[in-house]
Amino acid sequence: MDAGTAPLADVMSTHVRTAREDDDVQETLATMGQNQIRRMPVVDAQDRLIGIVSLGDIAAKGPDGDVDVANSLGDISSPAEPDRASF
Repeated sequence: MDAGTAPLADVMSTHVRTAREDDDVQETLATMGQNQIRRMPVVDAQDRLIGIVSLGDIAAKGPDGDVDVANSLGDISSPAEPDRASF
């Protein structure tokens, strides 16, 4: 595939998971780990994009989440099939 001419639709994720701005951080970390997601779009009550949360964002907010972030990163880093169309 030529990255210079390929449309994004050919390489993007098709089953996008989102978090709500009032979701629990621990539940979001669990979802990220289970679905091997490093960054998750955050939406408001009208499903409008209002931000993106990453494992780094969560880890930077305090030491209490370090173990949970490490566990999630381990889950995310496990080999899995990508959620994309075949190249």
